[in-house]
Amino acid sequence: MTHAPAASAWGATANAPKDPRRWLTLAAVNFALFMALLDITVVNVALPSIAQDFKSSFSELQWVIDTYALVIAALILTMAKLGDLFGRKRLFLAGLVIFSGASLGCALSQNVTQLQIARGVQGIGGAILSPIAAAIISATFWGPELGTAFGIYGGVSGIALIAGPIVGGLLVKYVSWQSVFLINVPIGLIGLVAGALVIKESRNTQANRYVDIVGVALSIATLFSLTLALIKGAEWGWTSGRTLGWLAAAVVLFVLFIVAEIVQARRGLDAMMDLSLFRVPTFSGTAVITVIVSFSYAGLLFIMALLFQNVLGYDALGTGLRYIPFVIGSIIIAPLVGANANRLGARLIFGVGLALLGLGFLLLTRITPSSDWDALLLGLIIAGIGGAAVQAQLTNAAVSSAPRERAGIATGISATMRQVGSSMGIALLGSIFTSRYSHYLPGALAAGQVPKEFADRLIQGTGGNAAFAGRVPPQVPPQFAPPVQQATHVAFISGFNDTIRVAVLFIAVAVLIALVFVRRTDSAHDMSATANQPREEVRTSEAVARAD
Repeated sequence: MTHAPAASAWGATANAPKDPRRWLTLAAVNFALFMALLDITVVNVALPSIAQDFKSSFSELQWVIDTYALVIAALILTMAKLGDLFGRKRLFLAGLVIFSGASLGCALSQNVTQLQIARGVQGIGGAILSPIAAAIISATFWGPELGTAFGIYGGVSGIALIAGPIVGGLLVKYVSWQSVFLINVPIGLIGLVAGALVIKESRNTQANRYVDIVGVALSIATLFSLTLALIKGAEWGWTSGRTLGWLAAAVVLFVLFIVAEIVQARRGLDAMMDLSLFRVPTFSGTAVITVIVSFSYAGLLFIMALLFQNVLGYDALGTGLRYIPFVIGSIIIAPLVGANANRLGARLIFGVGLALLGLGFLLLTRITPSSDWDALLLGLIIAGIGGAAVQAQLTNAAVSSAPRERAGIATGISATMRQVGSSMGIALLGSIFTSRYSHYLPGALAAGQVPKEFADRLIQGTGGNAAFAGRVPPQVPPQFAPPVQQATHVAFISGFNDTIRVAVLFIAVAVLIALVFVRRTDSAHDMSATANQPREEVRTSEAVARAD
């Protein structure tokens, strides 16, 4: 991509007054973004009801969540590019229409396959909304306000991910699971009107009009192959030919994707992913941290929804309310971190936040089959605080470490990493949980003195489906119902704790990455680094990020 010198291309913009509607723009963008991000977790609380209505397996439930995340991950960078070319406001409003229409399709689904397809279309809308929202913010704010705006953006993202189960719980309990999708229709209409009124159109007039279709196709194929192997690995066997075959296909496709992107860049065409950004240690470190944090969050929330309802016995609303400790951290910590991001530095924020997130997760493993939810309380609070601090800084750190003329693609890559992490967390942590649940269940049934012949039939049937753990199948004789239920509780808690420990290991890796790779000298947008520059020079260079 070629760019004109800053003084000629963006000099007028740098001297222009700030948009008086910028905070209304931020509110409108965050309103729509909240809806899109809400759907990542709002469905979690509805999973037991969906499983019961459609008689779905655990892997089918994983696809209900992952289809949405995978489509977003595969298309998000392309949508960011289309926003640069054809106008971010225009595409943002189109995304609202697609998302709302697909939500209606989800609510009207008659089987799990239809629901998965509708979720895929919904993901197209989400793939538009997420990167365009960040790009609109970058085009609307600069200076210290940019950090504050992204802090609010990160806080809204964190709140949406956690508020989803609460909103979903209310809707599932008092209406139906279909209502968690129907609510998006009026929200989308309100966002459409608000966005049309207050968002100012922006685009990158210097952008190459080439769209990397090959890169999009290879990324979709790579993510699908990897996710399929991870979700089905527990069922097929991790060393089976099918699992290893799909994993090998994912590796080959990923290599082809990288080669294709390099070739595109050398030909002077805009590749789907600007690999040159990954030469900056802070950008690369932030990308990996983003994947790991989203990986841990998504996997935890997916499994915990089943834990609260199927094992601990709470209804959908009771489940949602028990996520409130997470919300507290997002509401209080995220804005504070955003406002003080430049002073504290990304390394300190990531290091402390990730350490708290890992500690909080580790404390969750104190739960036992005889515990109530309060055994999770301290862990949820600490993890919520640490996670909120990290979430608030992820996008800002990625954008700040990238050259200003690539701010748009940096926000797109950051959003892509979030979705890749979420889909991989649900796939891998979900499969690890399924494997561990299946490992513990036979022993738990034997300990409950359930006859082996009956236990074997139970394991092969519904009783072996982790999605129904804690619910006694109707064919179980009354005298075996209590020990069968207790056995599924024991297997579920044991599998849950093992899965959490795996997530903690990933978080520990993220802490090391933050300490080694994230550094203040990589921050191109760090205001402290430009404090001594003439005011017009600073505003001119910052305008590059706003225009691209």
